[in-house]
Amino acid sequence: NPKRKYPPLPWIKGNQAVAHIPDPENQTLITDAITDAAVDFIERHKGEPFFCYVPHSAVHSPHMVTPSRLTKAKDDVMQALVGEIDASTGRILNALRKHGIDKDTLVLFTNDNGGAGKTSSGPLRGHKFGPKYEGHMRVSTLVWWPGKIPAGTVSSEIMATIDLLPTVAKLTGQPVPKDRIIDGHDVSDILLGKDEAKSPHLFHYYEKDGVRQGKWKLVRYRVKADRFAELYDLEKDLGERNDLSKQYPEKVKSLAEALDAHVARIETDSRPAGFVENPKPLLADSKGVPTLAELRKKGGR
Repeated sequence: NPKRKYPPLPWIKGNQAVAHIPDPENQTLITDAITDAAVDFIERHKGEPFFCYVPHSAVHSPHMVTPSRLTKAKDDVMQALVGEIDASTGRILNALRKHGIDKDTLVLFTNDNGGAGKTSSGPLRGHKFGPKYEGHMRVSTLVWWPGKIPAGTVSSEIMATIDLLPTVAKLTGQPVPKDRIIDGHDVSDILLGKDEAKSPHLFHYYEKDGVRQGKWKLVRYRVKADRFAELYDLEKDLGERNDLSKQYPEKVKSLAEALDAHVARIETDSRPAGFVENPKPLLADSKGVPTLAELRKKGGR
């Protein structure tokens, strides 16, 4: 934004800015830099239990791709970015195999929301903005644990990223904190492919705007809550095109009551937002700080 002056974009390691990212050319290096750091982390901690979080910025905008990858993808930017993430995932899995710890490591691959505005979500309606249709938040999740999770199995049970904490705690034999409200549930039986494993989510909520119970889903846009309530049968209508609210008013009523109770519970139990007085950027200016490209040329991460 030419009307605003932003501080340099830092590349952070150990809460310290070790480089900065000044231009698109440096942005094309981010995926490889993150992957290098993950592989290095695995190398250094292969002999002990570890947790490795790999938060790629691709394929999110801004879409910056190296010329070689763009050429390979025949100038299709999104295809190039997907290929970039695919290659990264392969390198990480190969690192686990190389050190013989693949059968001792649970790998989860997921993303945070549906497609951006004005993009296709395939058979799903909507995108990550606006009413909570399935295109807003339904995502695929891949789970890999050789010898523990049967290859090629598929589950349609409801799970969410809020379930990761209690699930990983169960799988690693660790207690879940008792001094706070934990939103998620243990879904380890589903991941392990156990017979008859069912989702523990009797109700699944979409912020304040929707709720699902089994096959039924109520969509209620908070801006128009008094005149916007739609009911869908996701087993028969995954694309949410056939509103059944008039045919099943009692189901609308029961789901709306559950959603109202959920909203009241959130407003009662939520903690206040944290604020920092007079916040200061980690990197006020880039003087004396290398670019990410310069850091990588020197072998740094």
